[in-house]
Amino acid sequence: MMQKIISLALACACAMSQAAFAQTTTELASTEPVIKANHDYWALDGLSARMHKATAVTLYLTDPAMLPLRAMDEDRLKQAGCEYTTEDAALIAKLVEAVDSAGLRHATFSPQFEPREAIYLSLSGGGQIRLLLEKPYSEQAALLGRVDDQPVTGNKGLVEALYQWAANVRRVGKCEHFVGKYRG
Repeated sequence: MMQKIISLALACACAMSQAAFAQTTTELASTEPVIKANHDYWALDGLSARMHKATAVTLYLTDPAMLPLRAMDEDRLKQAGCEYTTEDAALIAKLVEAVDSAGLRHATFSPQFEPREAIYLSLSGGGQIRLLLEKPYSEQAALLGRVDDQPVTGNKGLVEALYQWAANVRRVGKCEHFVGKYRG
């Protein structure tokens, strides 16, 4: 009798493992982001409040038409992109407002994430919030991103808002052809 119970338990465990494996495989194969619970990432984790304490911002942008020869990662983004930095409180507030308006949400998506924009917010009292964003693809419903290595989705308009924001900071020659059109 005991051996029958053990065999039955092992059969159930194997069946559950196969189901869990199939679900995980399906999620990883999906290129479309899957939005988890309908809660705001910034509000939930207190990131919005922390972000409002930023004393400096560094933004990296890459040319939206650029097709990298190799997979883009954070280091390559910093090398190929244009750096915009400020400690101006009014400009920081505008960037924070743009990110707040993007409706970032917890998500899961393919691990083949390639950042094309990066925001680094230096916080008063130390610490940093790091937001990496992928290029907004027309076939995707949302913009993919990572906040301190946590996957998120948001409104695709955030990338254009970053271009508009960068137009208020000093010019960077190699990005002026797409940022310059937002200068007033």
